[in-house]
Amino acid sequence: AGDWAAALELVRGALERKIVSPVVAERSRAALLAASAASLVNAHDPKSRAQALDFATQSVKLKPDFAPGVVMAARLLAEDGKTAKASGLIETAWKAEPHPALWLAYRDLKTNETPKARAQRLAALAALKPEARESRLLRVESALIGGDPVAARAAARLLDDEAPTARFAGLMARVAAANGDADEARAWIA
Repeated sequence: AGDWAAALELVRGALERKIVSPVVAERSRAALLAASAASLVNAHDPKSRAQALDFATQSVKLKPDFAPGVVMAARLLAEDGKTAKASGLIETAWKAEPHPALWLAYRDLKTNETPKARAQRLAALAALKPEARESRLLRVESALIGGDPVAARAAARLLDDEAPTARFAGLMARVAAANGDADEARAWIA
């Protein structure tokens, strides 16, 4: 029903009565605080927006690797001109648990940079946890963003062991198209 305050109270009560473990309660509270922030973020009054940032920040403190809370806090901080702090939150979360929503939020933190600068920034994010699947995918994305189809192809070769999900196939189709191989791109799309 969207009654996040009541849901938070239920989690608190369940933890006190030892119905749920502290780990479950912590994750639930982080999710509910992020949901609370999301419900307030579109409000037009400054008080609601400040409350949204407070909820998002509490969510990050509880679970620094919980992508929805981190993304919400980072976006609100960036809107307030605190892009360095927002970047730090995303980088910390990426090191713990890379997630596609994190790199998308990281990409959007700066809107006035060249594609090459953006690609370098995203590659640096991927380098924080280079062995992770999301980091390997991000290296391909950053090469495409930077307009370097050869580097994108080289990074994509490291993904050959990936299961062919729709997202993976779409990325490979973009790599093939960037390299001028329309037949391969169509095959990946199919």
